[in-house]
Amino acid sequence: MVIKKYKEDIYFIGAVVLCFTVLSLLFYNSPLPLLILLPFIPYIRKMNRERKKRKEILELTVSFRDFLYSLSISFASGRLMAEGIYEAHEYLKTIYEPSSLIMKEVTQMIIKLKEAKENEENILLDFSEKYPVQDIKIFTETFIAAKKTGGDMEKVVMSSIRILLEKMDILGEIKVMVAQKRMEGKIMTTMPLALLFFLRFTSSDFISILYETMEGRIIMTASLVLILLSYLLTKRITDIRI
Repeated sequence: MVIKKYKEDIYFIGAVVLCFTVLSLLFYNSPLPLLILLPFIPYIRKMNRERKKRKEILELTVSFRDFLYSLSISFASGRLMAEGIYEAHEYLKTIYEPSSLIMKEVTQMIIKLKEAKENEENILLDFSEKYPVQDIKIFTETFIAAKKTGGDMEKVVMSSIRILLEKMDILGEIKVMVAQKRMEGKIMTTMPLALLFFLRFTSSDFISILYETMEGRIIMTASLVLILLSYLLTKRITDIRI
């Protein structure tokens, strides 16, 4: 039961340990540097959970676009928000699995509408407060403000949906362009590792001095640090958010 609960953490830590072992053997010809990693296991576990949370938020942001698209069709047909949520639920069922985050949230909205008889404002407000997604907050605030002021709610909400959809389209185009640069960065990072791996198995005598002398170990440590820094820098540069 405990293993199942922490299954993803175990897999992630195992992958990190494996990568660190390979780097230790590749740069130092010894698994001993692996011991340095042990005190950082709690941090690695925390990092994995943060990574998982960021992944869920990104998936929710993308799927929220489909939710807004369905709502825009419903509002264009003269439907109310409650009816739009019902139709969005039916539409999203054709795209996403029941276990997906957006389906769980929209299903929860349906339950609140049917059984708890909650109004749309509270339902959307709960949804927006649950996740740190700016697009959800903007849409919720726009809908609540339009309903309270008694203005042309359909026009205001449709305008908000259109702006958010355009923003998400721009974000999608940027991600396509960034993906290519990110792949190029990964190739540039792995090239020194591939070259070192090739030399280890084809010309081990040629680079043996790097493993047998203090100067060689310093050079290998500096090389490893530079490779890791280049990877982190590339990742940070290509992490574009709107």
